[in-house]
Amino acid sequence: STFVMPLPLTEGTLVPPHTERPLGPVYFLPKAEGGHGATVYLRTNLTLLTPIALRGEAGTGKLEFADSSESCRILRFHFSSQQYDDKAMASVDEPLSAAKNVTIRNTGTLPIDVHALSFRGGSC
Repeated sequence: STFVMPLPLTEGTLVPPHTERPLGPVYFLPKAEGGHGATVYLRTNLTLLTPIALRGEAGTGKLEFADSSESCRILRFHFSSQQYDDKAMASVDEPLSAAKNVTIRNTGTLPIDVHALSFRGGSC
């Protein structure tokens, strides 16, 4: 099921007059995006069944480079032979470098809050 309650909650609980008792947590564990629903039926000593509707909306967040058509989502930097020749002719001791503006796109259905960016070696 998409909604799950721990076993001790399914064994019952006493609710004295003018008090409250928690019946949770109820876990929402969707296996697919979209709307999900279920009904919990409470059986008590005073009523036959009391239905409580459960609703959940599942989604995903997915980031990708907005300007990349490659399947691995690679951001490539290319140096031309002219750039190497220009560097050799210059009297500057700085290494050859390149910069690129990057745009990311969320193609999912949930918002994504990007907290950090890190780099590591390797390939897809």
